Amino acid sequence: MMRRNNVDTDEAERNVLGSCMQDYDASEYVVRRVGNRERAFGKAEHKDIYRAIRALVGKGDPVDIYTLTCELRDLKPYGDFKSNGIVPTLYAIQESTPSSANVGYYLNEMLRAATQRLVREEAVSIVGGNETDLDTLLARIGEMAQLGDTYERVRSMPLSDVITELLSETEKRYHDPTRGAGFSTGFPSLDRMTQGLKRGEYWILAARPSMGKTSLAMHMALNVVLGADMPVLFASAEMGSEALGQRILAAKGSVHLSKVISGRLHKDEWVRLFNGAETVTTELLEITTSKTPADILRDARAMRRKHGKLGLVVVDYLQLLQGAHEDSRVMEVARYSSAFREMTLQLDCAALVLSQLNRQVEQQGDRKPHLKDLRDSGAIEQDADVVIMLYRDDYYEQHVDPSDISDVQLLIRKQRNGALGTVQLRFHRPFMQWEDAGE
Repeated sequence: MMRRNNVDTDEAERNVLGSCMQDYDASEYVVRRVGNRERAFGKAEHKDIYRAIRALVGKGDPVDIYTLTCELRDLKPYGDFKSNGIVPTLYAIQESTPSSANVGYYLNEMLRAATQRLVREEAVSIVGGNETDLDTLLARIGEMAQLGDTYERVRSMPLSDVITELLSETEKRYHDPTRGAGFSTGFPSLDRMTQGLKRGEYWILAARPSMGKTSLAMHMALNVVLGADMPVLFASAEMGSEALGQRILAAKGSVHLSKVISGRLHKDEWVRLFNGAETVTTELLEITTSKTPADILRDARAMRRKHGKLGLVVVDYLQLLQGAHEDSRVMEVARYSSAFREMTLQLDCAALVLSQLNRQVEQQGDRKPHLKDLRDSGAIEQDADVVIMLYRDDYYEQHVDPSDISDVQLLIRKQRNGALGTVQLRFHRPFMQWEDAGE
């Protein structure tokens, strides 16, 4: 593993503090993990800022540049603030932080470096002959162990205990087949292959433009809301809430999308439209047009606080997001993908992230996409638990079936805990409706 130098350590500390200023949930998360162990911060001014953040969180006050400035003035900060000024320092930290969505990663890096630093300091102290009584030395060692526990989330476990727990869980699943299964996608054939959308899993749904991935993702999202009674956040960087709502109404009312958009409906179509609307009038599905991972994560956390739980976050789509300032687009997309991977663990939810495919897929023999065709980043493939790719023969045909029904293949190209394969669906294009062709 690559060693972290002092510059990297300082940057990790700044990113942790900057995340706290960008997102109150990040402040709570950091304070919960670090607690009163201010020695985790190596720089004096960073200790002061964290102390102020912890005080504000303890009082339930907002954490921003203004409140931190007031709190820091009461805490009599160190000389760096006197020379540079509190406000410019805070602004510099906040602006240099890429995204609060990655606060878990920043904090782990910081705590790992802090543990190494404190161990080195104590070792130098002992070797140098500095007099330290045994009780004080043991207390310091205990503090370092606590700090190490803070970032070391993975614990060693005897194989005998692992096997015992697995056998018990397997027996429970034998008696209750739904135990351990995720949220249904609305397609029994897909659920059988994947066990549904599980909490903590990160799915990628990839396709060429206008193949139907947005309406398919919305179908899955609505099924989680209506079937599992779980809150879902749909983050659309491509369409506004009105366009998404029109597709939902068309699907649920069995009304041609063009008529929903134009408003030129017959009487029976109006009846179907209103009847369909009644089935999806719910506060459990929220649509956001946020375009940065940090904003999407903030919306997801707010929704989880509001409902006390969160089932699924849908992002449409990865390559349209903004916010990371990297040297290349590949690095930007990799950062976004990592943020959503981390989000599923932080918020205990599933993520369904849509992605574009490279245009080169259309020059291939059968035009069926593979993992290498994911656009902009190999990190997407590495981060995802499941990668599904859409394929439609008629997408490439000049003469489309007059019935406006497409046979669609869901190509499962990666599944970390399951088999690869193909699921057959049918897509009623004018109505934005999907059905399982295998049922």
